[in-house]
Amino acid sequence: MLVKLLTDAADALGTIVPPSGVPNDPGKLDALISKGLTLFGTIAIVLAVAFIIYAGFLYVTSGGDTGQLEKAQRTLIWALVGIVVVVAAANLVLWVAGALGFKVPESIIGG
Repeated sequence: MLVKLLTDAADALGTIVPPSGVPNDPGKLDALISKGLTLFGTIAIVLAVAFIIYAGFLYVTSGGDTGQLEKAQRTLIWALVGIVVVVAAANLVLWVAGALGFKVPESIIGG
């Protein structure tokens, strides 16, 4: 339904000519989207892994302290939630870009 809405909106607008001096090469935008998502995903996953390692460190060094154990558990849960959010957001961007006609991978996982 959303794809049809976007297609109808694009048809209603007709051909849009960019102002002079603005690049009009869709291949460059495709590459920019893919490279941007790759960079964003890489940084986010590295940070999430660092927080998972930090949570493990908190767990190992807690010495039975329930406050430290709860902090380690919260850190681990939020790191995993972060990974899910990053993957979902990147896939949403790819889906919208694909619906708009850009040549991007269908998914960042196995893309």
